[in-house]
Amino acid sequence: TSLRYGFDNDRDYILPIYQRFRIIYFPTALVIHAIMFYLLLFHAKSWARAIRLGYLLNQCQMLAHDVWTFLFRPYTLLPYPINFCWGFACTAIGGFNAMTIETAFMVHSICLLQLMLIIMHQQIMPPKSRFIFSRTSLVILVLGIYATLSLNIGATFLAGTDSLNKTEILQV
Repeated sequence: TSLRYGFDNDRDYILPIYQRFRIIYFPTALVIHAIMFYLLLFHAKSWARAIRLGYLLNQCQMLAHDVWTFLFRPYTLLPYPINFCWGFACTAIGGFNAMTIETAFMVHSICLLQLMLIIMHQQIMPPKSRFIFSRTSLVILVLGIYATLSLNIGATFLAGTDSLNKTEILQV
């Protein structure tokens, strides 16, 4: 049988390659995260404390996201706005809830990277620069970015719906 827009080709040829890749990716990602934690904890002592803390938080978030992705097992059928998932998380909590959690991981990673960039920016500025912000200004800036991006989490939860031909797709 044939699905519209060539989804059957994607499902029949690309998805099996992706599923094999996922088996290799997860253990490799765990090893890489372990190496990064080791390097950050024991070989980055000369870095500024805020930078080390930012990178450690970023690594924790990325490790949690990799574990989540292994449980979620999403596959985006590009260029279409469709996510196919077959992992434990999708069956246990449902696809929309799983996608909402995925969006939350994305928001957290963007905010952590933005915070690290702001901290690095503040450290390299000359002491008399007018671009050095007070701690209060930095907190307001980061919280504003976080609040704005967090709207995506709510929008993902509220806008998620099944495809009109979901039963047809699942039967094929």
